[in-house]
Amino acid sequence: MDELVFRFLVQSKITSLAKEDIHLQLLSHADYPSINAITDTLDYFGIENIAANVPKDALQQLPKLFLALIETGKNTELVLVTQLQKGIRVRTLQNKKKIRSIEKFSSQWTGTIIAIEQEEKKGSFITRQSSFKTIITTSILLSIIVMALLFTTSISHAVYTFLTVIGSVVSYLIYKESTGVKDTVTSKVCAIVSLKVDSCSAVITSKEGRISKNVGLGDASLLYFTSLFFVITLVGVHTSTLFTIAIGSLFVVAYSLYLQGIQLKQWCGLCLLISVVLISQFVTLFIAFSNWDFSLLYVIKGLVVSMTLTLLWFYSKPLLQKNKELLKTKKEYLSFKRNDAFFLNALQQDSIENLKHLPQEAQVYFGNRDAPIQITAYTNPLCGYCVAAFELYDRLLMQFPTDVGIQFIFNTSKDLENPSTQIAKRVLELYHKSVSDAFSALKDWFAHRDVDRWIEKYGIPNSMLLMDDRILEMHRDVAHQNDIRYTPETLIGNQKFPNKYYTYEDLFLFVETLKENAPIEIKHQMNSNKNKKSPVVTRL
Repeated sequence: MDELVFRFLVQSKITSLAKEDIHLQLLSHADYPSINAITDTLDYFGIENIAANVPKDALQQLPKLFLALIETGKNTELVLVTQLQKGIRVRTLQNKKKIRSIEKFSSQWTGTIIAIEQEEKKGSFITRQSSFKTIITTSILLSIIVMALLFTTSISHAVYTFLTVIGSVVSYLIYKESTGVKDTVTSKVCAIVSLKVDSCSAVITSKEGRISKNVGLGDASLLYFTSLFFVITLVGVHTSTLFTIAIGSLFVVAYSLYLQGIQLKQWCGLCLLISVVLISQFVTLFIAFSNWDFSLLYVIKGLVVSMTLTLLWFYSKPLLQKNKELLKTKKEYLSFKRNDAFFLNALQQDSIENLKHLPQEAQVYFGNRDAPIQITAYTNPLCGYCVAAFELYDRLLMQFPTDVGIQFIFNTSKDLENPSTQIAKRVLELYHKSVSDAFSALKDWFAHRDVDRWIEKYGIPNSMLLMDDRILEMHRDVAHQNDIRYTPETLIGNQKFPNKYYTYEDLFLFVETLKENAPIEIKHQMNSNKNKKSPVVTRL
């Protein structure tokens, strides 16, 4: 499922999200695999989405790209749908593509879709570091390969180098498979030669396929081809020496075929591909070979390079294994962390009894007053930590306009000339004239936190409006009565957000949980509002 979701995001031009992050968020969801797991993950990363049941006759009115559920016999399957000029292209969980007519697709389609905006929001907190690292790593590797090819002295040497690169890539896939990391390319290659899904894994991880306890086929193959590549790049090509190695590799090919065909009776597509590369290298050097010319210096240099790489590999391998274990621990931690019962229990640990409220005329309120999730945000414009909290409030109001209502309480200085008081008072003035202007001013402040710039743009408060001074005093009094001493402080109902266990971004994991656990009177109000409408499209 994560591969399909990742492809969905990439084709929707949302490319800054790390595949690993999607994998962790999906797998740690309590309802994985499900529609809910996908939508909650998209919500968490700030990607506006909708899951809905749509009438089948509205198919051509839907976006060009979306996820859908189709019926396959007695089961339903998630697929990625692309609408073409004449037909529908469907990509399955097995990464198989099929072109179907609109009529055939409609007959299988359940009507359920997940659609997203095909443009990444600038306000999204999605990290771009992974994309940057990928670009840098790819550029370095391509530069090394190009340099290696440029320094070759003949076509046969260039072909040999190219085959070495292919061998290194395939060896990397074998290593990934040996560690239990699944890959789409691996699945495709293995599916060509065997109908069994786990045929490659069975051969690669078999006891017979291991050289020793700590060295498997993946290690040996990866070390062999990477050592060859760096010897060619750093030392050069010595045909006689490399041809001797190629002759020895034919025995490895013979053993590999014997192991798969006779002993294990299973075929591994990646292993066969390595055999093809080794045979091709032998043929290439055989054609280029003219006479035996032994070079002790070349052998010594080659051994130094190979031994250096081997030592580096076996030094870094435990770190890679620890990283894998860390990812597993992280997944388990996320699964535990996003447990609804644990979150609600943590939320209830710090409740404010007899919570004091502001009268409505003194409130600074944004969002839906009848929303199931009611948040009270205690803030101070000069509070640096309040920036992250405000980004949370902004995203919540943007993504869940009907589900969230937020009241701001300014816990500012009593000094009327203090910048925090001046900014809060000016926001109050704007709020009385336009709610949206007041929110824009707050958003602008927390985005830049430059007093002179902000005052130049929005002006200073009117010192004659004593009522606003009184309102700010009421804000401070309510904060004091509720024993709110520091900002930011976020209340959900009368319960403090558990900052000890969760970050503000984590709140997006529990929006549905909070809606389901809304007070009975709010649920009744929501249901009465829903009964007034009969929408054609039903949100899930």
